[in-house]
Amino acid sequence: MVKFYQQVLKTDFVLKNLALPHQQMEEVTTTTFKDLDSFKIALEKVCYNKKMVASPRVLRNLEHSYGAEIFELSSQDLLKEHSKNLKNHTKIWNLFWSKENEEKNFDTRLNPEIGIFWREPKASRIEKYGEDTALYDPQKKNRYLHPQFTIAFSINENALSNDLNYAFEGFEKQKEAMMEFNQKINKEFKDGLEQKKLGAFGVDTGEAELATIGLTDNGKPFPIKVLKVKSGKLNYSKQGYLKDGTKREKPYRAIDNLSYYLKKDLYDKTFRDNHFEETFREIFEEIETETIDLTSAKLICEHIVVNGDLHTRSKLNILNAKRQIRQALITNPNLEIKFEDNKILIPETDEERKKMNPWKAVYHTNEDLEQIKNFEAVKEEIEQYLKTVQDDSAEVLQNINRFREVAAGNMTGVIFHLYNKYPILIAIENLVQGTIEKHRLRYEGVMDRPLERALYRKFQSIGLTPPVSDLIAIRDNLTQKKKDKMSQLGVLQFVDEQNTSKTCPHCEKNAYEGERKSLYLEEKKKEIFSCGHCGYHNINKPMGLSLHSNDAVAAFNIAQRGIKNLKK
Repeated sequence: MVKFYQQVLKTDFVLKNLALPHQQMEEVTTTTFKDLDSFKIALEKVCYNKKMVASPRVLRNLEHSYGAEIFELSSQDLLKEHSKNLKNHTKIWNLFWSKENEEKNFDTRLNPEIGIFWREPKASRIEKYGEDTALYDPQKKNRYLHPQFTIAFSINENALSNDLNYAFEGFEKQKEAMMEFNQKINKEFKDGLEQKKLGAFGVDTGEAELATIGLTDNGKPFPIKVLKVKSGKLNYSKQGYLKDGTKREKPYRAIDNLSYYLKKDLYDKTFRDNHFEETFREIFEEIETETIDLTSAKLICEHIVVNGDLHTRSKLNILNAKRQIRQALITNPNLEIKFEDNKILIPETDEERKKMNPWKAVYHTNEDLEQIKNFEAVKEEIEQYLKTVQDDSAEVLQNINRFREVAAGNMTGVIFHLYNKYPILIAIENLVQGTIEKHRLRYEGVMDRPLERALYRKFQSIGLTPPVSDLIAIRDNLTQKKKDKMSQLGVLQFVDEQNTSKTCPHCEKNAYEGERKSLYLEEKKKEIFSCGHCGYHNINKPMGLSLHSNDAVAAFNIAQRGIKNLKK
């Protein structure tokens, strides 16, 4: 069948009537393909098809006969084609929407997954540019000043690896497709093993640190250089200027947008004082760390800032407190709630943890979070919530999911940035749904599934996870079959979750078995890991394995297990 199609594509009729690139078509018509799917993928790579979905006559008929509302899709930025002050993303769009790209380039296509939503105007824009302000200009289009429909869609650079959907294929077909893809990826990783490049990333998801990533190199933690906003500098602010040259009334606060202080050209345009380097040193410090707590980390202007997005963590913490209280009230309408020592406490229900402390903290603050919203303001918000708890429960859950997606995006951005620097295996715990549900009982904002989905999508866009729809559903289906566990999806390796946070990184034995079992939770709260077998202690006796917390130890162990799986 493939040979027949290749002969058809070589005919004069095809060459004259289909505008296909000759060089690429030569490869498609002469290469030997093992099956029809492989041929289909190669052919789609050189096809760029435009279709008229509805003619003007059809549109008029829809409008007059059926009362259809018809909208023209436009981009305000793209209409400014000859403007001198184009935004970076507009420049990229202009490069894509060109006649030359349409005729000569066939390595990019639009992702058909789009979203259309209604967007209300931003209060801050109305306050600044609305009709009652000095800056109001009825001729100027401001996308955030007026209510409007917005369409959102994505462009994937490697989309032409083709998105074959095996969701309705048999188990063996699914497994075969995944295994074949993994073999191609593993060849590169195994070449690295032969050259003694034994590196891997380990990603641990939990409660205290929603996700932690560590990088290992030849069995040792590998230090990563990152930025941190110095203590007390999150509220740093400076007076700046607007685009039109007028002085901005409100100062630019670092905590709201660190980009102004990380990008020199943006800093110079905004503050105009030639003090970028001095200001940068005043706000940030560069540190080396073996593991990164991804909870508040964010990639900003190509810098990993470990406390770059405290707003999202603060929101998740408060929403978690509301959700935990709501759930507890269902079984105990007379629930006692304590506000003390910068914590919000409710009675502990876990029997093992209750032995240590009869109270469970559903919210606690720290120095950084206090600069976002101090404890007294949080307490007031929770007390107000208790008055309307029945009405707000659905909205709380919806907001939790929304901020989890934001956090997952931040985490994926950091991981993707690190992978581009160190293209090595990414190991993740192979968590079963029961474990995930246990995590959620302790903290509603856990990142297990959202982070997994975000990583699938990000690495799929560059061809490093299988080009298959419904990856999570398919992997779950495969994993349920005990003899055929799907423990890898491209660069993502899923490792055994058993005791990752209890295994000693030095001697690889369970550090908290037997008489030491009761010490685990107590030491974990203090970010201590100690081993009764070899004497390893992450603070006092690190033995060359400096790991800042129990979660960091887990990330290291996960990375090591990923390498062991690869060697099998």
